[in-house]
Amino acid sequence: MNAKFLNVIHFIPDIFIGSRVAIGALVYDNGNISFLPHPKEPCQRCLGTSGVTLVSLVLRDLKAATFKSMYLPPSCGPQVVLASGIDIPSLADAIDWTKKLLAEV
Repeated sequence: MNAKFLNVIHFIPDIFIGSRVAIGALVYDNGNISFLPHPKEPCQRCLGTSGVTLVSLVLRDLKAATFKSMYLPPSCGPQVVLASGIDIPSLADAIDWTKKLLAEV
């Protein structure tokens, strides 16, 4: 049996308000872990200049990271969190399925 699941990565612009913005996902596909960025980066109107700058730095770190487990690197900081795991259908291609899901979030 091939295990396939993903965790959506959220940026929390204001911890007191608690709103979240999806910025990507970690995909686990039969032992391999991949990072997929969200197809659209958050805009300045939504997050402000400092929020967009922080997200771009986090995305840079995530793209450069090598994942051996389903944990975020410490460089992401406390404003970036993983959502609960989502199972990917066993017959689906994990990367394509995740891309479609992120396009809807």
